[in-house]
Amino acid sequence: MTMRKGAMDTNASETSGKRASMWRWPIVLGIASGVGLVSALIGDDGYDALSWCLLALPLIVIARSLCAKS
Repeated sequence: MTMRKGAMDTNASETSGKRASMWRWPIVLGIASGVGLVSALIGDDGYDALSWCLLALPLIVIARSLCAKS
């Protein structure tokens, strides 16, 4: 069975779009955690507040996900 070239291109773009949307939030949470860890190391006061917020973000996402499933 032969496929048209345009059909293969559409399928490939759909696959890469799904892959991008699948990895978007884990990458964002990883970057936020990294920035939170660095900010905790480099400063006080405002940096501490920033680090608490950024390091709590993955926990908030997990809790929200668990509550939505219940």
